[in-house]
Amino acid sequence: MRNVFIFAISFILTLGIVFIVRAEPAPGDIFREYKWIARALDGTPGDSGTDWISEWPRDGGHGRVGGSLDNMGENRPIPGMDLDGATRAEVVIEKVLCHDQTRGLSISINDNDWILMPLASEIPAEQYNYQHHYFPEAEVPLSQLKTSGNVFKLKVDNAGWWPQNLVYGVLIRIYYDNAKPHPTGSIVSPAAGETIGLNPQIAADATGNVDRVEFIGFYEDYNYKGDGNYRQWQYRWIKGWLKNNLGTATASPFAVTWENDWIPEQPGPMKIMARIVGNDGMIYCTDAVDNISLARPGLTIEMCKPYDVPGQWVTRKGTKTEKFDVSGDLSVATKAQAVCAVWKHESNCEYEVNGTKVGFLRTESLVVTRNEFDVNLLNEGANTLSTLPYGHHGIEFNWPGVVVLVKYGGDIVADRAKSVRADQPKGFEVTSLRDGSFRVNIDGISVHALTLIAPDGRIVFATTVREDTPAVIRPEKLADGAYILRATTDGRQLTRNIVVNR
Repeated sequence: MRNVFIFAISFILTLGIVFIVRAEPAPGDIFREYKWIARALDGTPGDSGTDWISEWPRDGGHGRVGGSLDNMGENRPIPGMDLDGATRAEVVIEKVLCHDQTRGLSISINDNDWILMPLASEIPAEQYNYQHHYFPEAEVPLSQLKTSGNVFKLKVDNAGWWPQNLVYGVLIRIYYDNAKPHPTGSIVSPAAGETIGLNPQIAADATGNVDRVEFIGFYEDYNYKGDGNYRQWQYRWIKGWLKNNLGTATASPFAVTWENDWIPEQPGPMKIMARIVGNDGMIYCTDAVDNISLARPGLTIEMCKPYDVPGQWVTRKGTKTEKFDVSGDLSVATKAQAVCAVWKHESNCEYEVNGTKVGFLRTESLVVTRNEFDVNLLNEGANTLSTLPYGHHGIEFNWPGVVVLVKYGGDIVADRAKSVRADQPKGFEVTSLRDGSFRVNIDGISVHALTLIAPDGRIVFATTVREDTPAVIRPEKLADGAYILRATTDGRQLTRNIVVNR
């Protein structure tokens, strides 16, 4: 039996009573997606030529809903629809809240009653105070749809200083019963219950007239959908295209490499499914493989979820500051990233971490960007990240704000005691012996405290080393992974990596 994942349900009174739900395709679903795309005049993203996509050549590549520049209040065409065997329908809108206080985004299809699009329940109330790029979904009665000549229009409430949403796409999804011809397939790698490592291959079998296979994972990561939920099926829509999924394969064998070296540690098991897309637009969601674990020896990624995220986060409105906490041992941290999604009309802005100016935060509209910064700027415990005032229009930072990722292991550990660097001893030899043990020699200072630190920050070996007496570390009791070897004396410190790999 097909499972339907329901995230929020409500009854709304607009011009009539409308039943609204927040759902999405689930394993076993069969459906088509009919799209309207606000396309820039240069022709991107180039979907013309298919019979289930309408494009609207519009400078800037977006529609405006509300205010004096409204251009979505009149009916816009969306393709004719195959309703044979249809069981239900829903609409998805690619929405950017660019002007705070804007609320009440609604759609009317074929001049029927207005359907109020739901709010993201994980964005703090009132949601219209926070910039966001979000993809609300609502149920559409099948009786409102036609096989040809479909149109839609959008509106927002006339409230706030300048009500306006930007819209980049509208998608109507039609679900069908199992008798509807469709491509089929299944995930073949990984298997249910399997443990995957660094950059694993994800593969599926697919039969039928297949255009592509889109792999999707259920796990915790940066909140790509912009709804405040970090653990869910991870992907987002950009002008009708599925983005930020595990990967997409366009030819047999249908397989991708999931680059997961910055995926955070998982609080629970993961799941993977695939959307098998036929050349005729029919889509089939495979059964999910579940109970998948993630293990990357020697590598740990901590995701520091921001809190006290400011409302109206637009750089023209002055300095904006969020908070985040780091729980790991930063002495073994190697890198840090600032991850964010924005809408902007101007260049990049400067930002600070804990009051220290980092540089310019590279951003791009509609794209989730990643900026590496000096891990030495972080504190264990409480931290702040601020964007500085910039621009006439400014840069709008969408929910959930800027998410900081910290990498432990995987690289040479950063020297956090910069003032000690010149005093570190020159001779710090780590030699691998034939029996698999490590011999440690330290020259120049008579006595050192020596500790070996596991990827999770635990001290697994400790001893005292004299200049004329090397230490021997026998790793037979150690799990595979990258360990940090630290030598300390009189406040001076030196670190080296040791990798145990059997």
